Amino acid sequence: MNAKPLKMLAATAMLAALAACSSQKEPAEQAINRVENSVAAVQADAERFASEEYAAVQKSVSDLRATYDKKDYKTVVTNAPSVQKQVSDLQATVAERRTAFEEASARATEQWNGFAADMPRYIETLQKRVEATTKRRDRGSPTENSLMLDNVRNLWADASNLFNSGMPVEAARRAEEARAKAQELAQKVNAKLE
Repeated sequence: MNAKPLKMLAATAMLAALAACSSQKEPAEQAINRVENSVAAVQADAERFASEEYAAVQKSVSDLRATYDKKDYKTVVTNAPSVQKQVSDLQATVAERRTAFEEASARATEQWNGFAADMPRYIETLQKRVEATTKRRDRGSPTENSLMLDNVRNLWADASNLFNSGMPVEAARRAEEARAKAQELAQKVNAKLE
């Protein structure tokens, strides 16, 4: 006689629990979709400018998705705001680093323009001077001078390739190295680089 009301009570409790779960499902689904869409929007730049931070955010999103897949919707709804905060912090970091990169690239491009105007002339001047000193056998070893000139050419070619590949900061560094080697050779063979 008591079994029937107990079964009804148990069934009612299960229905209430299922209703509570399903009432959290939609907010949990919306929360996780918001987080995942936010991450997708910043992914390319995040991989480039903030790879470590991006990896941490990916882990948090993956954990949130796993919780959702276990149907623990209440925990998803509870944890989603902190994961979304991580994503927002990542977006801010990416924006800051992208801006710094763009500014550095602009400065490097400006430097590059100076190198592009000077280095071909420097190499031509050095070529003539190395050839002249080789014929007269003065101003150091002809082989050493030729090797130094080849080094300058190779550094300049590397710098040009870097610049043409969209890497102006690295190109400007390599061009500076080429110019320093050109100046060193110029001093050795008594050439004026102007």
